[in-house]
Amino acid sequence: MKSLGVVPYLLVERDPYANRNTYLDPKAEAPSFGAFYPADNIKVAWSNNSS
Repeated sequence: MKSLGVVPYLLVERDPYANRNTYLDPKAEAPSFGAFYPADNIKVAWSNNSS
């Protein structure tokens, strides 16, 4: 299969009303994220500083 040269990115939308420290945290030790996406390629829509 020919490589398309595309880098996979994962956009994670966080629920601002949930506990942001544990809810869909892509940087946590979760194989569901880390196995497929490098940490630098994971973008978080809701940061801890979002109001």
